Amino acid sequence: MPIQPNREWGSAVGHSVDGVAVRAMSDHAVAEAVARGVEPLVRGGDLHQAIGAPTGDIATRRLPIDLIELEAIDDGSVLATGVAHVVLRRSRAGGWWRGPVTMIANAEFIRGRQALPRAHPNDGMLDRLDVDAAMTPRQRVAAMRRARLGDHLPHPSLVVARGTSFVIENVDNVHIEVDGRRIAIDRAFRVSVYVDGGTVLA
Repeated sequence: MPIQPNREWGSAVGHSVDGVAVRAMSDHAVAEAVARGVEPLVRGGDLHQAIGAPTGDIATRRLPIDLIELEAIDDGSVLATGVAHVVLRRSRAGGWWRGPVTMIANAEFIRGRQALPRAHPNDGMLDRLDVDAAMTPRQRVAAMRRARLGDHLPHPSLVVARGTSFVIENVDNVHIEVDGRRIAIDRAFRVSVYVDGGTVLA
């Protein structure tokens, strides 16, 4: 069940879990562990920052988290699974600095910046940020600086949406990253939230 307003997230755990099998230092490592049915101790990545950047070798809380699933539109097959975010940009458009960019997030931080301040890893929703292709490199630099504290919104060239799924139809020349790792997808797909899809230790 997604986190409820004014309710404490997760549950306390005892010292017996201090010898956890996986200490995950990146979002990708968290996703891999969860896919294997392992509860990783989260100690790095954007999800780590979103849960308060806990430190140390002993877990104190067990947290249910939502996952992000990328499913092919044509046959429903799962193309990739993540825990933090999906980033799409035109591969021939100058990276982050030119052309349209779309970010779909389960956690508020993307590359250490608070890109989507309302996103929460267990609210049953995904948050989306679209960067207009007309936004200049100078404007993007300014927005990225302000995003360190989540102060880049609202902005006329940035559009925010929330939902349980988003369809991506045009994948021609699109660079796709899931939790910071590039993946190749050559067909239309849906990005959906998988509510309570995993559990992590904090």
